[in-house]
Amino acid sequence: MAVFIGIFTLGVQQAKATSLLALTQGATLSIFDKQFDRWAIPLNGNDNNVDLRDIDVTTFGDALNPGLSYVASNDALSSDTGGLFLEFQFRVSTNSGASLIKDNSLEVGVNDFFFGGDGFFTIDEDVFKDDQFSSPVLDEFGGDVFKQVAADSTGNNLLFQNVNFLSQQSEIFVDTRILLELAPGPLSGITQFE
Repeated sequence: MAVFIGIFTLGVQQAKATSLLALTQGATLSIFDKQFDRWAIPLNGNDNNVDLRDIDVTTFGDALNPGLSYVASNDALSSDTGGLFLEFQFRVSTNSGASLIKDNSLEVGVNDFFFGGDGFFTIDEDVFKDDQFSSPVLDEFGGDVFKQVAADSTGNNLLFQNVNFLSQQSEIFVDTRILLELAPGPLSGITQFE
């Protein structure tokens, strides 16, 4: 029992929030044997000038299922003027070089978004084998790995998606896109997703 508590405590100590801005300027995150690095905003990926200082990224999970949590403060992923778009990319790799990355999931909690009026949001992720984002990782059925969570102001929600890979990977490159489309009016947005 003491060993388990020690390992759990170590996992908690590793979970330190880093702003998306710091990550795009070269900071990295790690948890157990996974490294999250090479963060970038592609050309036209932040057309709405989202303040990346107000999006904190934290590692969480255990050795078999590590992940990232994104928390937006100061309405960083919110709008009252029609919407926003943010795209970012990063690499996930194993420190040992072993092919241990087996799946990928995307989730937004039922209390992690809000609508002040009519609108919708989507968070999409594609997973690739290369840093040119041209060779997709295949899912367990042989298709490209693609995930999407979405919700709209009428209550149509898809809040979780997990995709198992056809073969385990030693590194993957993730392209994440956040789209918020709204009728101008009261503030709507996303406060957190994993």
